[in-house]
Amino acid sequence: MAVNMRDHQQTDLGATYPKWVYNPVYPAMRVEVIRITPELATMWLERNSDNRKLRKYRAVMMAREMTEGNWKANGESISFDTLGAIVDGQHRLQAIINSGVISPDTPIVMGIDPSVRPTVDTGLKRNAADVLGMRGELYAASLASTLQTWAAYYNGDLRRRETYHNRLSHIEVLEWLDRWPTIRDSVAIGARLASGGRYCLSPSEASFVHFAIVQSGAAETIAEAFIAAVLSGADLKAHSPILALRKRLTDEQRPGRRGFDKREKMALTLKAFQLYLSGVSRKTLRFNQDEEFPNLGLLGIATDF
Repeated sequence: MAVNMRDHQQTDLGATYPKWVYNPVYPAMRVEVIRITPELATMWLERNSDNRKLRKYRAVMMAREMTEGNWKANGESISFDTLGAIVDGQHRLQAIINSGVISPDTPIVMGIDPSVRPTVDTGLKRNAADVLGMRGELYAASLASTLQTWAAYYNGDLRRRETYHNRLSHIEVLEWLDRWPTIRDSVAIGARLASGGRYCLSPSEASFVHFAIVQSGAAETIAEAFIAAVLSGADLKAHSPILALRKRLTDEQRPGRRGFDKREKMALTLKAFQLYLSGVSRKTLRFNQDEEFPNLGLLGIATDF
């Protein structure tokens, strides 16, 4: 089909677009499909008024997906209201700019009533646990959380206090599971040891610690014995680092205490394991914010003990 150039405009960068992209203002709903280039995304984001605050980490994650070729046409639209303001899609547009990748065919919906903006994105979003559960994985919620923590530890983000800023996308969660399939075993052990009661480690936290210990080259029996001792507190000597760890963790669970963030809690637990394996006694256990994050090493390489 021949293109009617009267309906198109030429940009400074040489790309030809339909005229409607320059002023997506319509009094009634209209749908078009187009591939979005970084320059088009930049132009549209100038219309991003009165929207929710842009979450930069979300746009970074999406850009990573685009760069890696994981961004597919799934029918999700970019939408504008009758005044031409963006209703939905600011993070995808920013990700296109960040990545420099042209989007696949994307529905563009125009002519949305501005009054309906509060209803946008209020549905229950699919999370990584949903994706894993749909694939038939057991303990899907714990598995998703364990994979996120393992990725943060493996990539060094726990050390850099960026646990939640470089989270895996849904596709990356599946890729990491394919890369580390035996993490399922640790998740099953964590679920068995930590489920069904109030413990100082959640099932996913116990699963991560177990997997990190095993990947350091330690035997699975040592990893499971350590986790079981942390959770139960049974038969611990007076100055055992495990007992010191339990005291710190349970103290922070009391009402009125600030509680631990993920980084500090996992650092204390891995530090206790290092001391436990080395046979070092410890009456109290602390992890200072300027202290190097405990590194057990991977597969027996570069261990600290």
